[in-house]
Amino acid sequence: MARLRRAKDEEKALIYRWWKGIFAEDDGGHSDYYFEHYYQSKQSYVLVDEKDELISSCQVHTKTLMFNQKPLQVSLIVGVFTLPKYRKQGYMKELLDKVIEILEYRDTLTLIQAYVPHLYEPYGFKQIYVRNLFWLDVLSLPTVSPLGITYNVSALELRDLYRQFTQHFTGYCVRNEQDFNLLLGELTAMSGKLVAYQEDGKLLAYAFVYPHGDHLEIDEMVYLNSKALVAILGSLKSTNLPIRLAVSEKEDLRRLFPHADLERQAYTSVRAN
Repeated sequence: MARLRRAKDEEKALIYRWWKGIFAEDDGGHSDYYFEHYYQSKQSYVLVDEKDELISSCQVHTKTLMFNQKPLQVSLIVGVFTLPKYRKQGYMKELLDKVIEILEYRDTLTLIQAYVPHLYEPYGFKQIYVRNLFWLDVLSLPTVSPLGITYNVSALELRDLYRQFTQHFTGYCVRNEQDFNLLLGELTAMSGKLVAYQEDGKLLAYAFVYPHGDHLEIDEMVYLNSKALVAILGSLKSTNLPIRLAVSEKEDLRRLFPHADLERQAYTSVRAN
């Protein structure tokens, strides 16, 4: 009979090996960085058999979400996996049922990021955060002056710009300077780069850019005006690669990029405990 417990410190290497293998297709250096800087045994749950051997696992992070100008502590479930020999035996359901039961008494909301969001609907999760994905042909972008483009911005400057940008939204994750130091480290670990734009010494936009074989991915774009946004995109024109720009569902950039292809991506699901 399976039981749930917190991971032991000495199990970190084992969980890392399975995580690295199971999520290899979407790794790109993320796993190594995650286990060095984010992983903690106290937030790692494992389902084990009668011999205390690993069956399934997941990580639960505690985040602060600003919702309608009020801070709200939420749980974020990531890295759910089951060992191959135990799959299709109901163990993932058992893991999630038991973890959710714990979180029900701790936080108002539980969030989950998953490759296949509908798999988690039976657990009460609803898709509330959908992103707009704009595919941009760089040839259609205007040629802009490199003046103002910079690649060297401090975590403190990023934090201050992020705070200005998120004031336009009713819900967002609260970040501090240390959060941005970690994000910059993760960006480097995944062979990405920061591209930013400033005027008169004031930071107006930044983007996290990740290279892929056939396109560039901008996973986060923060900007105070459209000029700054276009300046960053224009600076990537020399790569001659299509750009996949991810923004929130409320950011309709079709007036700026009328010829861009638009996709919708279910990004985060939430459960009201």
